[in-house]
Amino acid sequence: MATLYELTDEFRQLLDMMEDPDVDPEVLQDTMDAIEGEFEVKAEGYAIAMGELKTKKEQIIAEVKRLNKWADALEANIERMNSAVMDAMDAIGKKKVETEHFRLSIVGNGGKRPLKITDKVPENYMRMKPEIDTSKIRQELEDGKELSFAYLADRGRRLSVR
Repeated sequence: MATLYELTDEFRQLLDMMEDPDVDPEVLQDTMDAIEGEFEVKAEGYAIAMGELKTKKEQIIAEVKRLNKWADALEANIERMNSAVMDAMDAIGKKKVETEHFRLSIVGNGGKRPLKITDKVPENYMRMKPEIDTSKIRQELEDGKELSFAYLADRGRRLSVR
């Protein structure tokens, strides 16, 4: 029997297929079904493959976070440069500057005028949204009351891999 980190060629092929988003799920299932061996060996191979896929997923999530942080930094730089140009144009009293490549103008924003609330708003200007009291519904169901509009579903199951 292979050690935990020794994958057979079949499991390595299966892992490669699982990483490819273009592989047809039926082909993937057929490949999983075709792998021969004891159930324990298959289960161990699946567990190893799942572990590797989880690691890759975490690496991708970390890379997305890094790229989002970079994009946010670039956006902040753009906003600072925009403000600097507008401040300079305001300081010298120019509303428009034309260069060889660009025309920069200070213009008003479109859309509705911003609404600023400065004090307590009277009730006749309020809207109330009904909110479902899930805690009350859950408690009544747990107490044995039957409700026609809700029920407590099964918690479901999952595979624990340690």
